Amino acid sequence: MKNIKLIEKKWVIGFVEGGYETIFNHKKYSVHWVKNPKKDRWYADPFILSMDDDVICILAEEYRFDYPKGRIAKLTIDRHNWRIIKDDIVLETKTHLSFPNILRMDGKIYVYPENCRSGKMSIYEYEPDQERLVFKRVICDDALWDSSITNLLGKWQLFGGKTNGCCMDVYNWSDTEKKFVFDRTYESQKRNYQLAGQLFSYEGSIYCPTQDATETYGGAIEIMKIIEKEDGLEFIPTKRLTSPNFRYRLGMHTLNEYNGMLVIDVKGFNSVFTGITYHCYKIIKGLYKHLFRH
Repeated sequence: MKNIKLIEKKWVIGFVEGGYETIFNHKKYSVHWVKNPKKDRWYADPFILSMDDDVICILAEEYRFDYPKGRIAKLTIDRHNWRIIKDDIVLETKTHLSFPNILRMDGKIYVYPENCRSGKMSIYEYEPDQERLVFKRVICDDALWDSSITNLLGKWQLFGGKTNGCCMDVYNWSDTEKKFVFDRTYESQKRNYQLAGQLFSYEGSIYCPTQDATETYGGAIEIMKIIEKEDGLEFIPTKRLTSPNFRYRLGMHTLNEYNGMLVIDVKGFNSVFTGITYHCYKIIKGLYKHLFRH
C-alpha cells in the first residue's frame, strides 16, 4: 500500500439494470458501483458469468499495483450491498491477460481472453466445480486485441484487431483448419475500432461496442451499428457513452449484458483528492477556453 502513488489510476466496475434498453433509451441511468475491499488492486474488463437474486459472478482482469501483469479473476458480488465478497484467480499465464470474453455453447462456458503477448488466441473451458479455466485449443494464429466471437451475421466469425484501435479485423471459422482464418480488415480514421464488449442484437439490428481512444486509451465507448453490404460491412457510430461517475471520469472501457443486467467499467484516480483536483482543473481550463477563445 505504501507504494501506491496519488496519481495512480484504477478501474471501477458498475451494474446497470434493464440491459441495453437502458443505455439506448435513457441519457441518465443509475449504476450500482461495486465496492472493492482490496486497495492494492483493481478489476476491469468485466463479463457476467452467472447471477441470481443474491449474487452476481463475473470474470474480469485483475491488476495488482505490485504485480507486473494481469490475471483473470472470478469475482462474487453481493447484490444487497454491491460488495465483492469473494475473489479467485481462475487463470494465469506467463504473459498478460485481460478481456475474458465468454462464449456459451452446448451447455458449456468457454472463455477466450486477450493474450496478445503470447502471439496467438486460445480458448478455455470454465469448470465451475474447480473454479478454473482449462485450456482447450488455439483458435487463431494471430495475436489479437480485445475480441468477440459471434454468429449474429449468419456464420461464426471473430472480430478483433491486430493493432490497438485503428483497425477492425474480421476472421471466419474454418471447419478444415479448426481455427478462425483472416478475412479482411476495416480501417478507422480515428482510434475507435478496438472492441469494448460482445457484439449484440437489439431491436433487429446488430451492434458492436468499441473503445473511443481518440483522446486517451479507454476514454469512451462508441456503439457501432453493423450494416451488411455487398462489398463487406459498414460500421456506423450510433451512440457514444462516457463515464456516469463524476469521480471516475477518465474513461469508460467495457460494456456487456447478460439476462437484462449490464456491466461496465470506468476509470479514475486512486486518490479522491487527486481526482477532485484534476476535475476542478479541467472545469477551470474549459471555462477559460470558452471565455477567451476569441
